[in-house]
Amino acid sequence: MYRTTMASSSSSSSPLLLPENLRFFPLLIFGLTQHAALRATARLSLDERATALSLLRTAPLPELLLHAYPTLYALHALEPQAGLPGVGGRIVLPTRLRLSGEVLDGHGVYLAHNARHIVVFVRRGVVPQLCMDLFGVSGYAHVTPGKGMLPLIEASPLSPRVAAIVEKMREGMSVYAAVHVVTEDSEAGMLQMFASCLVEDKMETIAYLQFLQQVRAKAHAG
Repeated sequence: MYRTTMASSSSSSSPLLLPENLRFFPLLIFGLTQHAALRATARLSLDERATALSLLRTAPLPELLLHAYPTLYALHALEPQAGLPGVGGRIVLPTRLRLSGEVLDGHGVYLAHNARHIVVFVRRGVVPQLCMDLFGVSGYAHVTPGKGMLPLIEASPLSPRVAAIVEKMREGMSVYAAVHVVTEDSEAGMLQMFASCLVEDKMETIAYLQFLQQVRAKAHAG
């Protein structure tokens, strides 16, 4: 169907052309292939894969979309209105980032949500003031990784906004997503929790751009 409607107007070397309403379809499909339920890897136990499969089969649509393509925000570069009430009193969410390590700054703090977990990822080069505003500590070395609540620091201009963003992310979800603070020096399992959100990067198979190239080649074949 693609060949008869779209590919006839482009060459095999041109980008993959899609109608507007299907623009993100390949990305969602690729995201699902990177999910623990479907990812081609021997690193997952049978229990982990069975749990992931059950989640995909029962998740409501908003959560299924997060399983396929999590959200990622840069807490160190929030827009002025992010985390504050907007039209109708609804909390304004930040601009979403691409789910690739290419967008990560060495001094940043990132917030990711994949429907199961909310991960706060702290880079080693984070400025001390940001550590004070978010965690109430003097610098990166004093940030404690692990599962728990972000402290609400009323004197901080950033802490209440981040707390509002986290609550907004949980809104309407059937699963309560706990917060996990992850640093670059965290144990491998916690680092993998954040890395699994970066679905555009290469995992056991290929990266998203390579996937698009394969889809384009198959669409023009034959």
